Amino acid sequence: MLCALRRSERWGGVDATLGHSGEYENEEFGYRLSLAHVTLLDPSVRVQHHFPQLIRGTRNYFVRVSQWVRLFMRRGQFETAGDATSGGAVATISAALTLVATGLFVAGSTVGFTWPTGIALACVSTAWMLSNGGLFCHVIRTAPTFLPAALLLNLYFGTVITAGAVYGLLMGLPTLLTRKASRHGNHRT
Repeated sequence: MLCALRRSERWGGVDATLGHSGEYENEEFGYRLSLAHVTLLDPSVRVQHHFPQLIRGTRNYFVRVSQWVRLFMRRGQFETAGDATSGGAVATISAALTLVATGLFVAGSTVGFTWPTGIALACVSTAWMLSNGGLFCHVIRTAPTFLPAALLLNLYFGTVITAGAVYGLLMGLPTLLTRKASRHGNHRT
């Protein structure tokens, strides 16, 4: 993150409730800044991302999403743009559910129980394809031979992100319940 701040302004440090990995501090800090200031984007600035290999990338996604979910629980709202929108949530969860439904369909076909899982598979895979349609159309236009890999990677990372979100929810739930109870005067002294 590249920014300049006045020394006289107090912004606090990194949010310790996010854990000790430091994977999401830029986003959390940027969110706090955006509450009080306007963000200016310069379209002439170009950046290049260097993505980590699969194992490290998997860990990064899992940790960052679990931390984002805890922030979401505190703020109670999705982002207005980017991957952390409600549409992004549908795309991600539907990828994980597509894998689960595929497994159930394969398992069910061995015992002759295919139609319910087939319907479930058709529904969640349709939701997955529609919610990621822009991405898949972009891949078809720009690198059509990459489409099979893009589909598999999307299913994989969608599942990792969903698992990270569930973990973040489970880790943040006690704090959320305690905060709500104290606001309503239901806490014990």
